[in-house]
Amino acid sequence: MVASKKDILLSQFEPDLAAKLLEFAHYLSSQQCDYFLFMSRKFCCLYDILLSVGAPPVQYPIVSDKVLDLDVSALADKSVHVVDDIIVCGSTMWKTKEKLLKVVGAKHVQTSAFCVNEAWWVQALNAPDYKAALLNDGRAMSFCTGIVNALSIAPRPYAVDYPIYSNVDVKVIHWTRIVSSKDWLPFDISSALQTDHKVSSLTFFPSGLVTEKLRASFGTGGYKLLDIIKVRVYTQHVGSSVRMTVMPIVTFAPMSGATLASLFASHLDTVAAHIGSPTIHSYLSSAFPSETSKLRWLQYIAAALLGGLFRNSIQESQERTISFDTRDIDIEVLFGRWNLDVVKQISGLYLASPNSRFSESVKLHPSAVDLEQTELTALIANHSENHSEQDESQIGSSEPRNIVADFNNIFVSLYKEREISARQYTRSYADEGNWEAIAKLDRLDTGLTWTGILEYLRRTFGYDISPEIKNTLSLVLDSGVDKGIAVPVIRYNADSDLIYRAYRHGEDVLFADEEVELCGLAIEEAVASIGKPVLPKIFLEKLLVLLIRIGAAKKFLDVQYGTTGQDGLAKIGFYLHGAIAKYYCGPEQYADSDIWLSRHLEEKGVIKAAPNGGYVFGKNVPSIQISPTSRFEAQKLGGILGTLYKGKEEDGKVLRLDDGDLVLLSSCWRPRDVAAALYIELFLFSKELFPLVSAYSIAYRDGKSRDPSATLIRLLRSKGHTALNSLRFKFAGWVSGGAVAAKDKGARLLEKLGQRSAMLDWNAYWASQDILKREDEEKVFDDLLIEMARLGHQMLFAIILFEVHLKAAIATSEHRNVADEKSVGDALLWTLNFFESANRTQPGLLSANDQKAVSRLQDLRTKNFNDYREDAFLTYIWQNIERLNREIGDCLSRVRTELQIFELRGDSVTYSHMIYYDIVDSTATKRVREGREVGEYRVRIAKTKEAINSILTKMEREATADKEEIYCWNGDAQSTNDAKFIFFTGRRLGFSLRRVSDFLDRLYALATPELHFRALVVPCDAFNSPVFRLFHKIEVDGTQYWEHLSRVMKQMTKLEEMHSADRNGILVLDKRLATDLARRSPRLAKRVWEGDIETEIAGSQKKNSAELWSV
Repeated sequence: MVASKKDILLSQFEPDLAAKLLEFAHYLSSQQCDYFLFMSRKFCCLYDILLSVGAPPVQYPIVSDKVLDLDVSALADKSVHVVDDIIVCGSTMWKTKEKLLKVVGAKHVQTSAFCVNEAWWVQALNAPDYKAALLNDGRAMSFCTGIVNALSIAPRPYAVDYPIYSNVDVKVIHWTRIVSSKDWLPFDISSALQTDHKVSSLTFFPSGLVTEKLRASFGTGGYKLLDIIKVRVYTQHVGSSVRMTVMPIVTFAPMSGATLASLFASHLDTVAAHIGSPTIHSYLSSAFPSETSKLRWLQYIAAALLGGLFRNSIQESQERTISFDTRDIDIEVLFGRWNLDVVKQISGLYLASPNSRFSESVKLHPSAVDLEQTELTALIANHSENHSEQDESQIGSSEPRNIVADFNNIFVSLYKEREISARQYTRSYADEGNWEAIAKLDRLDTGLTWTGILEYLRRTFGYDISPEIKNTLSLVLDSGVDKGIAVPVIRYNADSDLIYRAYRHGEDVLFADEEVELCGLAIEEAVASIGKPVLPKIFLEKLLVLLIRIGAAKKFLDVQYGTTGQDGLAKIGFYLHGAIAKYYCGPEQYADSDIWLSRHLEEKGVIKAAPNGGYVFGKNVPSIQISPTSRFEAQKLGGILGTLYKGKEEDGKVLRLDDGDLVLLSSCWRPRDVAAALYIELFLFSKELFPLVSAYSIAYRDGKSRDPSATLIRLLRSKGHTALNSLRFKFAGWVSGGAVAAKDKGARLLEKLGQRSAMLDWNAYWASQDILKREDEEKVFDDLLIEMARLGHQMLFAIILFEVHLKAAIATSEHRNVADEKSVGDALLWTLNFFESANRTQPGLLSANDQKAVSRLQDLRTKNFNDYREDAFLTYIWQNIERLNREIGDCLSRVRTELQIFELRGDSVTYSHMIYYDIVDSTATKRVREGREVGEYRVRIAKTKEAINSILTKMEREATADKEEIYCWNGDAQSTNDAKFIFFTGRRLGFSLRRVSDFLDRLYALATPELHFRALVVPCDAFNSPVFRLFHKIEVDGTQYWEHLSRVMKQMTKLEEMHSADRNGILVLDKRLATDLARRSPRLAKRVWEGDIETEIAGSQKKNSAELWSV
């Protein structure tokens, strides 16, 4: 039975707390007052969740503590009920109550909280009139995490500062038009939890065309003050529609109070002119008297304008009117019911007419915050102190970094440096009765600017803050805010007269170290069970893998660093001896920037490298867990695995799980796991070992000097050599049921040790893995497993023959000795044994040619290599290795695609053709350098972009009507919208080719003597790598395709320069495609070059015919 939404949302909390939450909602609904004041964005959002599961609403107006920066005379002489989800110390609620009574003049203030954190609560400071639960620190923090999780799958933005447009529905069949919008660049930052619940979290950056419209609306001065501009979109399926919640975000750069006042006044003058109301200026000036209230108003209205631009794009794509509606309660929470009408009027004006002027100011400039006077200096000093003893050879700026882990570290450090000490001071001052000192503490009014965050990463970890990295970090910021790790605040420093948006730690910040704490607990318990301080490297790695995998399956660990399109982070990666948990760096284009999870634990001090290899336990890192039992479960798993690794002596032998057992358990439990493991082994061969063999063989062919001894040493030490042998071991283990045998061995051992309870837990771990297995898994992967095993065994056999050749070359050299000659004999014997062993594992793994090679070797051995022909033997070996490597490349492409589709599931769209186009010198860089006119040229470029977008929009609609798809993807957060990848489906090939030629005709019809294009047309099967997009995803997948394509584009540039076709040139890959397009568009097909384009990546070499046209 499918769980109801109510059950799903409430299941994010412990059962007793879920019940108490509903009771708390009933209690609030029964209370009488003039106003409810909700203390935090978290409770404002939690209240929405409670309403969505059927809890009764309160009966009186609701505001949040943010209204206290406004003119709140409406609260004077009123009864106010202050409510929060959790009291930690109680100082924030106490300050609010004091302000309401002594400054605002409220008649009566009542306080309620759902729960109190007994570890930090200062009862003398704030004893609420009502509390539903008293929780220890662990349960209190887990409750906070439950709120964040519930919000993420509701889905409900974890924010109250911006307009939220709910229930925006578009038909499923038209959703593609939104994510392929020409005006916006979308990125998927969905969490694993959201993906599991079919919810998506997206961030849309504006393109060049949209930013130009913003520049026009804000004026030169106002536009300079804009800092972060984007739209957050949360989606879920509702019947045949995709339901969106849209939240536009605009933040302003730091500015002086005087600049803020000028911008605010200019904006109010513009608003007064728009609505024809001379009194609106004075009303808003008095309604928003403080600096923070002015900035909050400006960013809200600016966001409404941005929302209008986004809505216009959607309406254009859908060809119908789309309603963007805000709820009154969302406005009242931020601005008060007394300002509801004016906020709706003015935000509605900019939503409906987003091209309206926002302000007229031109002489405005942002200000620089002195970062040394913020928390930045203390954070950097603290990091340096904590890492001063770490070996620079292990941790240095040259090491690849994990962007998300480093980003989260900022807020974890802020929490530890500022929050904990502030809580301790609060308790101490309360004991002394020093209420004035408590009032001055700024526990939650602290934080770093966006610039400060970037500077911390630059100084601490050596980040090169390129535009690409900056946009990536902006996405990470979105994710951090969604998870409660980072909280946006507005800070005004009266001493410096600067106001800016900053980011502080959230109450859920320690959740960033959830895996780290559980890993530490498991490692500590494993050390205790084994009884030795040093853990072997392979044991530690397998322990981490099994902890993450089993923890996720049994729901005691939320793999927050795992999964999604921007892909996330503590992921199961396969490397050499099987699955190793590794941190994976954010978006897929940064896949090379990864560090092992064990390395991250080393940085955190959880483990330390032992002098002679392996690791020793260091310390535990406290965190928040999703369940009160999470820590116990991690300890139990670590203890059981340690016990099994230590084993039991019986009849002079030790019965234990050895390294091989751990490899099979972590890599070979399911067909999908085996496929991923064999995939990486073959990939490592192609990347690490094939180039070595290739270089030696080419040198031999060309008569160049070579060193067989050095080559043999490098070959035997190569990761690629290890990988092929690992493939052989894993496949044999899979075929023989080695993982199940290892599981059964572990169960028997625990029973012999009298640990029946542990045995039941051990069996339950593997039952949880069986639940994850899909019914069609064997059907999907079995044939691929056989093919990878065949290729791996045949390649290993060829490499063994290459070893024989090298040893024979050494043995026949003038420096040979008896040992060298014996080495040849041993190699021959090993070759024969390997051949027999492979046939026992799976008949047919080796080929008939391999059998002939074995017979030939036996014959040579009998004749003592008297008629050994070195050149013929090496030529035979090299031809085999080269052929097999090509086959491996093709196979890896298919396996990678199958793994992606299998893992992500859902409907997918496969493409047949791709066009890449670019407007030459669209930024006028060359014209500026040449001293030519620029202004009118840029206007022509802007109009051309709009014309191209109109062409594509029309073509998209026509394709949809024909049940086909044209998908536009910029593919780059830095795109200025003058270059795009356009993908065409081809269920009917003729339609696909017609659309490709149609677009090229229309594109080049826009060319002028001064405005030029360049284009690349590639069939999507050019590199034997399917090109596809999962319906709910934005990225176009096909890793091998993209890697080959990048090399084609480099060669395209060279060809254009050689043949003077860099203006209005078209490169068409595939001779047949060129012929078809030339027949359809003869005016374009002025061929200036034809030939072959060869591309090579690890494991794959391709040769495609091509033509270069000059239009």
